[in-house]
Amino acid sequence: MNNPLPSPTQKSSFGVATDYEGLRQRLVSRGDADPEDLLGSKHVFDLYVMHSFACQLRCDYCWLWGETGLVWDKALKKEYSDRIPLATMRKLIDDLIPYGVSNLNLSGGEPLMTRTWYDLATYAREQGLPVQLTTGGVLILQELDRMMEVLEQINVSVNGPPSIADKVRPGPEGHYDLMVRGMRELTARKKAQGGGPLLRILSTITHTNYEHVVEMMDYFVAQGIEVDEYYFQFLIYNSAEDVAQQADVNELEFGCGVKSLSTFMVRPEGIDFDRMWAEVQAARRAHPRVMFSAPLTRETLELYYTDRKWGLVPNYCATPWSECALLPNGDIYTCPDLPIGNILEQPFDEIWNGPKARGLRERVSERLFPACTGCFHYWGDRGVEIDRDRHGDAG
Repeated sequence: MNNPLPSPTQKSSFGVATDYEGLRQRLVSRGDADPEDLLGSKHVFDLYVMHSFACQLRCDYCWLWGETGLVWDKALKKEYSDRIPLATMRKLIDDLIPYGVSNLNLSGGEPLMTRTWYDLATYAREQGLPVQLTTGGVLILQELDRMMEVLEQINVSVNGPPSIADKVRPGPEGHYDLMVRGMRELTARKKAQGGGPLLRILSTITHTNYEHVVEMMDYFVAQGIEVDEYYFQFLIYNSAEDVAQQADVNELEFGCGVKSLSTFMVRPEGIDFDRMWAEVQAARRAHPRVMFSAPLTRETLELYYTDRKWGLVPNYCATPWSECALLPNGDIYTCPDLPIGNILEQPFDEIWNGPKARGLRERVSERLFPACTGCFHYWGDRGVEIDRDRHGDAG
């Protein structure tokens, strides 16, 4: 297990000054923090449970199994190979209820490969907590009965049509067809019973697939798959300089190193930005509910993919107040590589508003980290909301 980070005693100059007023307004308006105690958190919006890092697929951009993924480091793979007892995960859900937790997201790796996903989802539903699950789709057919029973939303991660599937998402023979058959059967079941889990496609736009976004959407229509919503993530990546600076910050301020952030090193290259922008615009027109991770224009799209990302959204991140993730070894984190505690060692109440969590919030309320723009949470915290404001629900 990791040693939870100490409260920062020294501050580095790396990073960018936080838009404190913007952060404060967001925290107070959403009820995440008390105006008199901005380092505490009153509300956990999302709980991400990563049962296991195991997966059948090898997506080229993935922070776990991609080209620069974490699990290729044998020591790190071993560190996160533990499995948390089901009783401990149930207790975590109980502890989160007073914080008004709004959503449980079963993730990974591939959560459908675990033996506990259904039991945990059932327990969460019994407590009145909506459950969604993020999957590569290979096991949907096998698990569909149980998925229909307990899930509010199914997120399928897929990054292109069949024409490029083996390039961007290698996996066992027939994996793409299994995914398609599963989503088609889900569509049929929902029609037959007059409803069911929302189907959301999650897709990362990279330099290897940006010309095929609408081709993928059209393919699903041709296959009779009714997608309720598309969410497109602009590629999350870091520069070597950002990671090196982040490592210095982590060591100086928190006494730990960099792990997962160093895996987001797939560099976008060779992009025709006019073509990419045309594809983004065409995707918006192709479906009534299409959202993107950031509200980019043609100009800022090019800035984003050429590593000039600071300032494209307001410089703050509210995630340390509102979201937490549970890793397979019991670590709780809100910022990558900076665990604030471990549920196998401490109750959640002691972790969530303890000195480690408050120290982390104090740091990010003053300065963002060097690698923040290469983190999913930085963009996911505001991108969809701002994009809806600009373009309406079609994002």
